[in-house]
Amino acid sequence: MSFLDSDDILLHISLAESSIGCLVKITKAERDVYAAEIDGKLAVKIGPGYYEPPNGPTKWVVAAEGKDYKVWETS
Repeated sequence: MSFLDSDDILLHISLAESSIGCLVKITKAERDVYAAEIDGKLAVKIGPGYYEPPNGPTKWVVAAEGKDYKVWETS
């Protein structure tokens, strides 16, 4: 089962290139959802379960989303 189509993969590669060498923090790992923050600038959710980046001083903006995935960037 694939979560992404080719255009989505290219977008994720582009977003991730700016994060290479950054700290990855796993924020949720459950049967139906896996989420991580990358250097506090990018958040990714994979799977059908619910996840939103934590509220706080950081404002998260949706950068990409599709079936069973969502990506946020800080604004």
